[in-house]
Amino acid sequence: QLGYLTEINKTTGSTTLLTGQVRSKIDTMQIEPVAKRLMEYWSSTIIRLDKTGNSENRQATLEKPDKSTTPLILTIDKTGLKEKSS
Repeated sequence: QLGYLTEINKTTGSTTLLTGQVRSKIDTMQIEPVAKRLMEYWSSTIIRLDKTGNSENRQATLEKPDKSTTPLILTIDKTGLKEKSS
């Protein structure tokens, strides 16, 4: 299914946003995506959202294609996601 979506996106110039289920890693208490290897292989861009101390904010980190970017803090409100102003 991911292969089909990738082919459709390439041929039509469209974009697909996928969200995935996560699971806890018992030994480290961190979370990781279910089917991580499939998502990493087929996705051209991966953005990781992590909780922050404020329930309205999430830290967004670009994991693929370039991990060297600085994380952003996003605010979630009635209108959607936006970058938190300093």
